[in-house]
Amino acid sequence: MPSTNGHGPKRAILYVRVSTEEQAKSGYSIPEQLRELRTYAAREGYRVIEEAIDDGHSGADPYRPGLRRVMELAEGGAIDVVLAKKRNRLFRSRLYRLLWDQDLGELGVKLVALDDTGNRFGDAMQDEFAEWEREEIARRTQEGLLEKCRGGLVVKRKRAAYGYRASEDGNALEVSETEIEVVRRIFRAVAEGMSVRSVRLSLERDGIPAPSGIGRWNHTTIKNMLENDLYAPHTREEVARLVEPAVAALLDENGLYGLWTWNTRKTTRRKVWDEAAGEFKIRYSYAPRPREEWLFVPVPGAGITETVIEAARQSLKDNARKPSEADKRFWELSGAILRCGECGHTLRPHTIRKSSGKHLHYYACRSRYNTGPARDCSNNRHLRAERIEEQVWEFVRGLLKDPERIRVGLDRLIEEERRDAGRDPEHDAKFWSKKMTEAEVERRGYHRLAARGHMTDEELSGALSELDDIRETAERELEAARARSEALERLSRDRDALMEFYAGMVREALDDLASEERHHIYKLLRLGVRFRPNWPLEISGVFAEVAEEAEAGLSSCKLSPLGV
Repeated sequence: MPSTNGHGPKRAILYVRVSTEEQAKSGYSIPEQLRELRTYAAREGYRVIEEAIDDGHSGADPYRPGLRRVMELAEGGAIDVVLAKKRNRLFRSRLYRLLWDQDLGELGVKLVALDDTGNRFGDAMQDEFAEWEREEIARRTQEGLLEKCRGGLVVKRKRAAYGYRASEDGNALEVSETEIEVVRRIFRAVAEGMSVRSVRLSLERDGIPAPSGIGRWNHTTIKNMLENDLYAPHTREEVARLVEPAVAALLDENGLYGLWTWNTRKTTRRKVWDEAAGEFKIRYSYAPRPREEWLFVPVPGAGITETVIEAARQSLKDNARKPSEADKRFWELSGAILRCGECGHTLRPHTIRKSSGKHLHYYACRSRYNTGPARDCSNNRHLRAERIEEQVWEFVRGLLKDPERIRVGLDRLIEEERRDAGRDPEHDAKFWSKKMTEAEVERRGYHRLAARGHMTDEELSGALSELDDIRETAERELEAARARSEALERLSRDRDALMEFYAGMVREALDDLASEERHHIYKLLRLGVRFRPNWPLEISGVFAEVAEEAEAGLSSCKLSPLGV
């Protein structure tokens, strides 16, 4: 007997879903699901209003297009039932299932799956199993990718690294001669002293498309390219220390290789309500993984010499981003202080010249300027420079009224840097310096043994080869430890410079600081400011902790909240 709602047959929407992992599985194809649902709806006497399809969407995502359409129809009173083949087609999360049951129930709509047991506990067990299965699928997928990389194969991506193309089976990278020549040009130009900005402009002037396929190149893209070990030459011995023995055995003894990396960072997804769009959007945050967790895959070398690589990287290091003085104005939040909260790029200075002769100064997202509105970044706001600069300074000035709190905060920052660096850099430097000395002593000892006939030439060669490996490792680690130590020393000097600055300053003088002096203070304090439309400005670093303590009444410094 047909089901009715008192006004005729019940109105139903058929919901089907497949994820990328499940498309090849029997019984999960879209046509198969639709066929069974249509048959069931006809047998039960439902009137099908619409068919919602989520092709390639995870069951853990409650904001799928098909589900959003279901909610739209439910809120409009157009449906009475949502039909799915299996409960896990709707959700692989017990929590989301309960929330949707409640929300749709209040609208008079019921979720129905063909495998419903009709028993509360039985259905709950199915939902728990679906959630566990999703977690297992994610775990197995990640383990499979890691094992693939350990076997010397790359993970196929939507777009191969610039300068390379994916092999026919997608498991290796091959050199793209046209693109790799552009990479070589970039390294040579920066090694010869050309700035990244000049390189970017020269590439655009010559009509060379960026890796994204559009005309404009991005400063960050070029910078990341210069720092990427994919393009640096590595000998077989260097690669062998980083990969599995079975992979190293396949390498040419005299070959030079680039290093493709995987598992370098941890990605976290979170849903954020976008007020302007009226919907939730996905935000990603990234955290670097320890280097010992990285996986390396050898790929054909880019044909760039070690000398050029080192010269380019040194030139990049010496070319630190300076504050802008565009339009004969000092932009105190430039120089990588003010960034876009949507895409992470810096906000660039922008000036509009009115016909009346008046100049209007703004900060705008550099990503949109460099790559156009088609880019993922949706931040199209222009911030009046004078207004946001005064807001940030007002916040910082309130903080600076408690210089002792600043000193404590900077001390914390130094400790955090020290923890991030692992052990004490000075301790590491001494350790690796001692290792180099010991290796040199052992080298002389082996030579003496060989001279007295106690070692064969073959034994001597093998022993010296091992010592060379130890020395190379020690030199590399010593250089890294010294670099970390220098960074901590700079931070300590900046702290001392700032406190000395306060020692000779009357508090009232804070009101008269020029833009250059404000910028200098921001740099000393490692100030970071992020802007996102319809969100308060986000202050990062030492300011975040100090502000929280101030609000909790742990500091005498009272700060006003930042907003735009």
